Amino acid sequence: MPARTTKICCTMLFLGVVIGIAEPSTPGIDGIPFPEKSKILTALRVEDPEERREAVDKALFEVLVLGDYHTCIAARLFIVKLTRWYDFRPHEQVFREVAQTHGGCSFLSILDMQDVQLAPRQERLDLLRRILLDGEVQLRRGTVLGRSNAIIWVCNEGMSSLLPLAEKNYSELGNAMKSSCSREKLRLECELKSGAENRGDALVRAADALLRMDPSELEERANESTVFEDLIAQYAKSACEENPIDHMSSPACGTFGSLWDRESQRLTKSEQSESELPMWLQTVGYVVNKERHTKPVTDE
Repeated sequence: MPARTTKICCTMLFLGVVIGIAEPSTPGIDGIPFPEKSKILTALRVEDPEERREAVDKALFEVLVLGDYHTCIAARLFIVKLTRWYDFRPHEQVFREVAQTHGGCSFLSILDMQDVQLAPRQERLDLLRRILLDGEVQLRRGTVLGRSNAIIWVCNEGMSSLLPLAEKNYSELGNAMKSSCSREKLRLECELKSGAENRGDALVRAADALLRMDPSELEERANESTVFEDLIAQYAKSACEENPIDHMSSPACGTFGSLWDRESQRLTKSEQSESELPMWLQTVGYVVNKERHTKPVTDE
């Protein structure tokens, strides 16, 4: 595939892998129209690691290789969504067979993205810094990451040490990416998630930072900035989203539960009813109470 095409595909993949899992507009697993997802999920839930690997290989082969092209395309968003919780790289051979069978339906760029996503923090920082300085990097399976991809990654992991370089190159973002990561959001993400080891830790740090914030400061910032207000709601939704493999949620969901308890009690004492609470807090309350006392939490 030409580098230009690979780069465009990668740009769209970033909107799924790096942004989509935290955005409320992205459907949950249940909302993805992919009829064969239960077969893959059943395989992913096998407890023994070696048996699980074999079961996932078999399920992916049956669904993606033996299935038709349209099934393969429909599976992409489903697989992208699952990269939050599962490392698909051990199944590369099956995905290579998929690419040979359905030329226009490749999952190899997803594996390239997981190489970056699951690399140690310092390796990710070094790679993204090199991209921001040099313009682009080609990954092992041919996926090309450009400056716009690096900026989105900095935004969503809150890599504060790369913020100056990201802001310097911000003009390279296309309109679709700017709508997902405005300059204000870029700065806020780096403030709230600074120092995170990985994507899951970034969400935990953001939740902790919000809970530590003085209630009056939190209220003032949410009132003054719709970006800040939307971020709180997005974080809560992502934190309390159920892992479809083990049915657990991020530890950050419990932190948002504490935030909901504190803020709802504080504001209702001032004679506000729950329906009069700020919309971001109503969202936090909805997702927290939906998950509370029904599901365990796990390290992400």
